[in-house]
Amino acid sequence: MKALLVLLVGLFPLLLSAQNYEAYDKTNYYEITSPAFVRENLEGSLPILVDKGSKFTLIGKQGDDFLILFWEWQDDNFKAAKLNYTSINLQDSKEKIDRSIENRRVFVLKANDMKERAIPYFNKGAWNWAGGFVLLPVKIRNGPTRTYSKDLSLGFSGGGKVRISGYNPTYLNLLVNVGISSVSLDSLSTKGKIRQPADAAALTTALGVVLETHAFQFGLFVGTDRLSANDFRRSAWEYNRKPWISLGLGYQILSKEDRSKAKSEGTNKSSP
Repeated sequence: MKALLVLLVGLFPLLLSAQNYEAYDKTNYYEITSPAFVRENLEGSLPILVDKGSKFTLIGKQGDDFLILFWEWQDDNFKAAKLNYTSINLQDSKEKIDRSIENRRVFVLKANDMKERAIPYFNKGAWNWAGGFVLLPVKIRNGPTRTYSKDLSLGFSGGGKVRISGYNPTYLNLLVNVGISSVSLDSLSTKGKIRQPADAAALTTALGVVLETHAFQFGLFVGTDRLSANDFRRSAWEYNRKPWISLGLGYQILSKEDRSKAKSEGTNKSSP
């Protein structure tokens, strides 16, 4: 039970103040969430009912309404002739359809339908840079004996992040961390060389994976702490350069979900 309690303490918040370059918060891609009527951007055109799940690109505005371009489907799908191209024969080869790109059809979506029947769709799988400061409050050291250390580590993390959801602000961060830790030296960890408990500075390097969704974060870091040559000779610290694991949970007070919503609303109200 004691070990479990200590492990739960090890899950105490990981602070990832990442300065992510939020190109992910902007998009011209949308998806229809319930059937909606559109009309081709031609005089005298009749309304066409578009199915739920149809995706489109926002390309401009016409008054308060929106000019959209539906995504391309395979040539064996009736939507390809219905919403993508003019003068297309479904028996034509894909190469011929690809060459007919100049015949793409532009449609008008009413502003009210854009607001109530469409949601932003983001580029899932897109990579970008991520960076920020990471605070690791607890480390689990496995050798030479297992300990749960409260050595505090503060460092800068940098790497890449990939969006893993087309609808929600969910990302996977792959990070390299370099920082300084305050490590505890005592008689047990130094085999009696240090009689009075003391703290020493150590260089920390680590690799981490952080799952980030909305304002919630869960991270796993694996790294080592390295004392200076003089401190190591003086203490013979047993955990020098030995791997540790740090887990953490985090929650941002200023939620990215709120900021993303505000930016999406701004996108809907202005020209792309």
